[in-house]
Amino acid sequence: MNFAQKSLAFVSLARSNFQAHWHSFWAYLPLRIHLFLWLISFFICCFLSYSLYSQLDQDNINLHYNILFGTDLIGPPARLYFLPVSSLLIGSVNLLLSVYLLKYHRLLAYLTAGSAIIINILVALGIYSLYLINFVNLF
Repeated sequence: MNFAQKSLAFVSLARSNFQAHWHSFWAYLPLRIHLFLWLISFFICCFLSYSLYSQLDQDNINLHYNILFGTDLIGPPARLYFLPVSSLLIGSVNLLLSVYLLKYHRLLAYLTAGSAIIINILVALGIYSLYLINFVNLF
């Protein structure tokens, strides 16, 4: 057996293993609800980023504000999309962990799926803080 045949056999085994884990993941209603809520919260984050991006007419925006020193990160408005993309990556890793952990520890599967939702909520709060930094003058 050469390297290509071994690689194809490994990919085929991993695919069938993932399909078995996915079917067991999809069988539990709470995990389906977690997946649905994660997708909704992700699309809300994308919508918030897009609405903030469409309101901007400047070349640079304040991306981070520190209470002690003021604005310490300024960049192009396209960097607003970094937050939803990072939440997508972190959330998908958490959901993949949840798929594989379901067979061994159901509680850990619930916790990792729930943490994906919490991460998206925190990202939405971060996008809202960017709105406050750039559009609301408190002083």
